[in-house]
Amino acid sequence: MPTYYDPTGRRYGLPTFPYRCAPEGMATVRQLRARGLRPGGQEIAAQIMWRRGRRVAYLYRIELAKPKRTATPAQLAAIDKALTARRTCS
Repeated sequence: MPTYYDPTGRRYGLPTFPYRCAPEGMATVRQLRARGLRPGGQEIAAQIMWRRGRRVAYLYRIELAKPKRTATPAQLAAIDKALTARRTCS
């Protein structure tokens, strides 16, 4: 068995899997974002550990994920204004 294989969570407190061995139906925040989703307030479902336990990525359930929110026109205008100020002011 790989070092970080703990599907019950008894050893690490959360169900833990080695690098590239995440179960189906779970994804990291980056993977959710690539699908146009966000965790949406759900609890961490599991984790992936690698590099002797120094690296950890949390996994979330895809079926509980919500669509990514989009900025309102007022928010987009404020962001544009701030970025313009950052480019012109020292």
